[in-house]
Amino acid sequence: MWLAIGRNVIYTTILPIPIFGVTIDPASIAMAPFKLLSGRAYSDTDSIFTTDKLDSSVIGKELGLMKDELEGKLIQEGFFLGIKQYGYWYKDGYSKIERSVFAGVSRNSLSNNEVPSLLKGETIIKERGLN
Repeated sequence: MWLAIGRNVIYTTILPIPIFGVTIDPASIAMAPFKLLSGRAYSDTDSIFTTDKLDSSVIGKELGLMKDELEGKLIQEGFFLGIKQYGYWYKDGYSKIERSVFAGVSRNSLSNNEVPSLLKGETIIKERGLN
């Protein structure tokens, strides 16, 4: 099966059309102050990428706190195209670690060179295994 990624995502399978309702859940309310940060590059229902330094009182492993998933490492470059559409890289010692998230595509399957090309409107074709 093939999947084309670009401004228009083309699937080779038929997907059901979801029907959405509008609700305001406690997590959205808790995220509101973070979404207003001036250095916010991207935010979702449960995550944020920002250049602002967060107060240590809001970071931890306990439920309700923000988790530093990079454990203090800093993103060197990131591309944030839309909801669940981003890629970035960071250094871990001497290694360059690339990460990508695109809805409908395997996590981390897009390279640091491919994500910016999507921003330019290019199409990338990846083979997707059947699971």
